[in-house]
Amino acid sequence: MMIESAAFKTIMDKIDRIEKFILEVWEENKKGKTGPVRLLTGKEVTSILRISKQTLWRMRDRGDIQFIKQGNICLYTQKEVESVMERKLIRRRRHFQYGHSGEMVE
Repeated sequence: MMIESAAFKTIMDKIDRIEKFILEVWEENKKGKTGPVRLLTGKEVTSILRISKQTLWRMRDRGDIQFIKQGNICLYTQKEVESVMERKLIRRRRHFQYGHSGEMVE
């Protein structure tokens, strides 16, 4: 079986992201920083982030949000969703502070 190098790289990138995610959760659990990991459905995530299903798909495709695929369902950790919320707030804050023209907005 032959696989194109671009497809192989994509697969390897996804495997690396999964490995990183698992190691982060493992380390946090080892240190006792977290209790059980709470997993959220796409519907819950779109409601929390106030985004459309399509936006969540794009975020997933771009690697902006980590997820776990369980059969046909994508699940997201609460910590990951909170991280995305934090990043979105930072972007919004910058937008409101500097406006579209780059000038400071009060």
